[in-house]
Amino acid sequence: MSEVRDRTGGLIADITQNLGGVFRHMLPGVLVIAGVRVAHPSWFQGVNFASWQHLAALAVLTIAVGNTWFAFNRYGLHQVVDYFLYLIGSRAPARGDTAWSFLDDLGVYTYRSLHTPETAARARQHVAFRASTNTS
Repeated sequence: MSEVRDRTGGLIADITQNLGGVFRHMLPGVLVIAGVRVAHPSWFQGVNFASWQHLAALAVLTIAVGNTWFAFNRYGLHQVVDYFLYLIGSRAPARGDTAWSFLDDLGVYTYRSLHTPETAARARQHVAFRASTNTS
């Protein structure tokens, strides 16, 4: 009986630990699809919301749109903002003292942040997200 409870507790812990990633990729898709539904209701006239096949197709579309939006936002927009702030001389933690190389400074900062034992777990998680790495 305790083995079943341990497996269930482990499953719940795994789901909880990865819930942020799920929402990070799905929630933008839900928002975009909902916005399209409000803006262009005629596009959804053929959708039967009582059909599991239609809902499954909408779920796949939502995940694809969410991942696309996340990738554009994270790997496009965020990178442009980071680079712009670096260029204007922002006192960002990634700026090195000697080199004027964004990629080198960012790599050094990310490495140090992820491998410093004194760094709080939440800060490491944020740096890992910003660097698009997995710390587990």
